[in-house]
Amino acid sequence: MEIRYCIADFTLGLWQAESGPWVLVREPFDRFIAQHDPDISLSVLKGFPELGLAHKIFDSGQRWSLWHDRTGRKILYVKSFGLDPACVLILPVADDGGRLYVAPQGDYFGRPIFPLDFPLSEVCAIDWLAQHNGTVMHATAIKDGDQGYLFVGFSGAGKTTTATLWASTVPDAIPLSDDRIVLRKREGHFRIYGTPWWGVGHFASPESVPLTGVFILRHAEENILRQLNPREAVLQLLVRTFAPLWDATGVAATLDLFHELSETVPCFEFGFKPNTV
Repeated sequence: MEIRYCIADFTLGLWQAESGPWVLVREPFDRFIAQHDPDISLSVLKGFPELGLAHKIFDSGQRWSLWHDRTGRKILYVKSFGLDPACVLILPVADDGGRLYVAPQGDYFGRPIFPLDFPLSEVCAIDWLAQHNGTVMHATAIKDGDQGYLFVGFSGAGKTTTATLWASTVPDAIPLSDDRIVLRKREGHFRIYGTPWWGVGHFASPESVPLTGVFILRHAEENILRQLNPREAVLQLLVRTFAPLWDATGVAATLDLFHELSETVPCFEFGFKPNTV
């Protein structure tokens, strides 16, 4: 059995030879099921092999870390409540597919694990997108016809509020997500994509749209819209993206992406007085 998910033209395939302590389909990921050939294929397996962890390359400080094993392969190690580990992902190299190992008993309470939960699918996407003209933004985005507006912000900046206001007041406007948006350069143009990594508003759409404008959200004493110069825009975007901090080449590619965006797409600081947007 194989399930394929397409997020921002990145297709991730999950293959299982037998049933196990997992489920491979869950809301809102079911909205992203696709038939495209996968860019990354993962075999889902029960239990854990000898990992041979050799060198930690990144520690989230929470419940996941990235390692190199003794052969140089990259390994994502995920803990969860009462389980250490809960999932282990050996990322694919070249034509050699990846392997996703799941705790044999399921989660701490014996329930099936959905292995694409945070952080696994996001880390896979972040790592892959950095090599393919893309990045994951801490943002909401609106598709309004053929216009796409990216509203970038830290937690609490107003992303879900913005998505909800557009959805409730602008006919046919589609919030693509209220917490994670993929930004990519495709065929010479910037495009924004919805993701299944939703926020508290539960907005998650598989649609995409050309990028028309970028808005950096912040609370302010009064409503204000100020266009940013390219240097300001790059700095503001860089601290609100999920760059692959374990990969210097990927971080450099993300920085180059923002430099080009800042020169070609209008970027604004959008300060608003809470409850008066």
